Formats: sequence, structure tokens, C-alpha cells
Amino acid sequence: MRDQARKTIDVGNPLYCTRVQKRRHGPLNTMATSVRGDINIETTRGTWEKAEFSKNTKVQDVIQAVVQHFGFAEKGNYCLLLKGNPDKSLALERTFVSYGIKDGDTLVFFDLGGGV
Repeated sequence: MRDQARKTIDVGNPLYCTRVQKRRHGPLNTMATSVRGDINIETTRGTWEKAEFSKNTKVQDVIQAVVQHFGFAEKGNYCLLLKGNPDKSLALERTFVSYGIKDGDTLVFFDLGGGV
């Protein structure tokens, strides 16, 4: 009977689900960091296909990885854009998951110039 009540609460109360999940599996953010996503990153030097990053990776860390992967200048001025929304650059301190970036999405790496 008690298990039956728990199942009903799990479905009806998302906060309860969160508490149970934390207790059973550890903090939710450690579960999320183990989930990986394959994305494509287009640059002027080619496309990095199926680049693998944690969904909690910050945009600035991805930019750094692209710089190293393609050999761009370390002190350049770069940004990432969603391919479907080229007017808005991704904020450096935000994570992929905060933008809803998922497997198979394509980002565009853009050199803003001014690097030394």
C-alpha cells in the first residue's frame, strides 16, 4: 500500500520526484553531467562533426576547445551561434542545456576579429 501511494505521489508531485531522485541517485547535476551530446560545429576551417561535450559544458569552454581543435589564435575574439538563429550569439557563461542544445544540433563558430 505504501509503495502504491509513493507511485501516485511521484506522478502527481514533481518536487517529490526530485527529492526521491536526489536521495536515490545523488545530486541531479551529477546525473546530468554524465549525459553527453554530439553536436556539429561549423567554422571557416571546416566542420567538427559529432563533437562530444557534456550538456552542462559552458559556451566559453566549447569555444576554447574549438580554438584548440582547429588551431585558431588563442587570444582571439570568438562567439558561438545556433545555426538556425544567427542573430543571437550564445552567452559565454551559459551551458548547452540552458539553450536546449541537443544531439545533432549545429553551432557556428564565428571569429569577431581583434585577436592579437
